[in-house]
Amino acid sequence: MLELYEKYKDRGFRVLMCPCNQFNGQEPGTNAEVKKKYFDQFGVPSYLLHSKLDVHGEGIHDIYRYLRSANLKNQGPGKNAIEWNFQKYIVDRDGQVWKRYGPAVTPESLDEKIQAWLNE
Repeated sequence: MLELYEKYKDRGFRVLMCPCNQFNGQEPGTNAEVKKKYFDQFGVPSYLLHSKLDVHGEGIHDIYRYLRSANLKNQGPGKNAIEWNFQKYIVDRDGQVWKRYGPAVTPESLDEKIQAWLNE
């Protein structure tokens, strides 16, 4: 994801990473510990990493409430489900959720789609 951010940031592309510990306990620890882990293991700068938040239940963060409420055409059953960590959403400059991609989709495979989105 960092490569895509660096490649397109001058064209308005932004990345927001939102760690969550609600998926099999994959993000334990404090926000500082999680940020250090992401920097040490993946080189993720802290300005791209949001504090840990909830994506399910009563404590669901507003950003996920919004993403889940999006009208995503042709996404199939469970179109707004947050299946696992590493869910990806493309949101346009006007705040419209353009597309959702599951955790199995790699950021690198989205390069052409991001180029098309930026060229619209």
